[in-house]
Amino acid sequence: MKSTRRIPLHLLVLASLSLAPAIAQAQAFPDSAHRFQFSLAGNLSSIDTQVSLGPPGGGTGASLVFEDLFDIPVHEQFLELQGTWKYAGRNYLDLGYLNLERTNRVIVDRDVQFGEYTFHAGAEVEASFASRFFYLAYRRDLLQLAPVRISVSAGITQTLLRAGMTGSGNITDQNGQVVTGTRSRDSKVKLPVPMLGFQVEWDVTARNRILAFHRFIGLETSDIRGAMLESTLRYHYFVTPHWGLGAGFETVSVELPRYTTEDFTARFSYGIVGATLYLQSSF
Repeated sequence: MKSTRRIPLHLLVLASLSLAPAIAQAQAFPDSAHRFQFSLAGNLSSIDTQVSLGPPGGGTGASLVFEDLFDIPVHEQFLELQGTWKYAGRNYLDLGYLNLERTNRVIVDRDVQFGEYTFHAGAEVEASFASRFFYLAYRRDLLQLAPVRISVSAGITQTLLRAGMTGSGNITDQNGQVVTGTRSRDSKVKLPVPMLGFQVEWDVTARNRILAFHRFIGLETSDIRGAMLESTLRYHYFVTPHWGLGAGFETVSVELPRYTTEDFTARFSYGIVGATLYLQSSF
């Protein structure tokens, strides 16, 4: 009888010992010891695009709302890539990439001035707007007090904004002369934008995390005046120690009241606001 009673107890002890590493791993924060994190985000966003274009050193005229004038979709789906390398105890390198291009062709029902051309009502116009952001930054934890980490960052966002129009029929130039054939005009902003950031991570439980960050900059020179803001709120659930799912809310705002080059003077107002779904890996 003694022997039959001890066998289940031995099995229980052996099973407990074999499960101990897995239990310890499950209780630990999923990526606390991981150096690399990558996420792929699917965005469904509402977009607002306003552009005006004039001669160098001159005025830009009224802002053109591309979504209204050219029936470019207000809501758009796109992908976003992000990554983090934790190369030392409190030190990180963050990177991100977002690319969004939209275009549409319409018969305009009002006069549209863009640069040196005026596309009069009845002209066929193809309007396009492209935006691209590549972000690279150094980030450092100021506070590592489990379950909360608070960090600050400084980096660069390589920014591209490009607005263009191509039209035919019923077009005049800056002198009021009728022009024939197809005419195109575009404006492009391409510059590195320094960004400062503030980030908070809260490991609510071993598998649940809330993350929020805010990045911003304002600048003014003789040729440029503007500001850029990016804010994100996310929730992550780690299905395994290396893979997680998430959802969040994100905004990007670029306000550029003045941008002057040798070829043109432009004004941009561009905003992205929407919901995101994430697939995240860490190792």
